[in-house]
Amino acid sequence: MPYRLRRSFGLFYALCLASCGRSGALPSTSACPLGASDVASPIEVKRLDGRPALALVARDGDPAFAIAAAVTVEGSAYVKAALAGLLEARLKKAGLAVVEVRADLGSLRIRSLIDAPSRSGEFMRRVRDAMGQPIVAATPEMAVAHRRVQALRRHPFEAPIMARTAACTGELGTLATEPALDPTSTEGTAELEAARRAACASNRVAFGFIGSRPATLAVIDDHASSEMWSKAAASVSPTAASSENIGAFVSSERAAGTARLTLALPARRAETAIAAARDLGEPDGALVARLAALPYPFRVS
Repeated sequence: MPYRLRRSFGLFYALCLASCGRSGALPSTSACPLGASDVASPIEVKRLDGRPALALVARDGDPAFAIAAAVTVEGSAYVKAALAGLLEARLKKAGLAVVEVRADLGSLRIRSLIDAPSRSGEFMRRVRDAMGQPIVAATPEMAVAHRRVQALRRHPFEAPIMARTAACTGELGTLATEPALDPTSTEGTAELEAARRAACASNRVAFGFIGSRPATLAVIDDHASSEMWSKAAASVSPTAASSENIGAFVSSERAAGTARLTLALPARRAETAIAAARDLGEPDGALVARLAALPYPFRVS
């Protein structure tokens, strides 16, 4: 996917999750919130009764139309990884050859490229069908789910402090001590099915589209005429942030004599967080210049 589209998807997903009707879709802001921002959002959000929110970026010059969905999912990191693999397998089987489903701490991200805005309705229907189909054991899609679980298990967080950092950034991961889900077991299948059923609702899903202004208007019309979704009950509130937010550990991934400092700051608004990250990482910005001038210079990434 072209870099310009990937960058737009960052803001798109953050706002989509905020539109899913669950405050826990974004990390908790109780620990170290940034202040409100006057950053203007380039995204327009349409909310239609009985249908997921629709986020739109009207922009010319992209080589293809980009469409995506953000799905709020409850459960362990293994549940989210498995469900992402399962949905990707279903969508590809349904005819969406160019589709990717990835899991974050509290959500799934489904994205694709389409050659015409008229195909947006097909994408939304395929997502609905994939999410609406019950999960049963011993199917080819469960093999994909199992591989995603194993991939996540092979790369655990190196220390508990990294898990707490991930709770702020939204990165998906687990500790090596956490028991892994077995999608092939009766219990694992039931756990996945419960997560799927809870996520298949208008207030747990948001769609988004990037394209020209005339194209966005066509997508709005398609969405307005689409089949209505059920609505889920209110989600469980996110767990309060831990007070143990500072830690150090010896990393097997770092070369001798080097160190990495990770700082995670949640923000009340998605636009604030993305703008802050962009500004702080500017190569000629104040933070980069000050850190580079230290006796032991830092490289910001």
